[in-house]
Amino acid sequence: MKKKIAGMLEHGVIEEFACNINMAKFGYHLSFITMVRIVNANNSEKIAKKLMKIGEIYSVDMITGEYDLILRGYSKDQADLYNILSKIQFVEGIDHLFTNIIIKSMGTKTVVPE
Repeated sequence: MKKKIAGMLEHGVIEEFACNINMAKFGYHLSFITMVRIVNANNSEKIAKKLMKIGEIYSVDMITGEYDLILRGYSKDQADLYNILSKIQFVEGIDHLFTNIIIKSMGTKTVVPE
């Protein structure tokens, strides 16, 4: 098994090992998703890098459709979320935000191709 895992790491099949952290234990009780519309979509990568510097944001992805980016993050409470959204809103080049609070996570899984 050790050789198989080493080979998968060497060939980039496994990119990283990660742990799941209970953010509530650190006082972060809200999870949120924010859709971001950018003034000029050519600046998506530049803006995404700026957004990843915001400590409470753990994921930024480029998407298709009405919005250009989707962010995922954690906040301590509604007041903290308001402050985080203010930081996001003032990043140059952002036109519009649409935020949803996650009320219950239904789970995640790792997909392994057959």
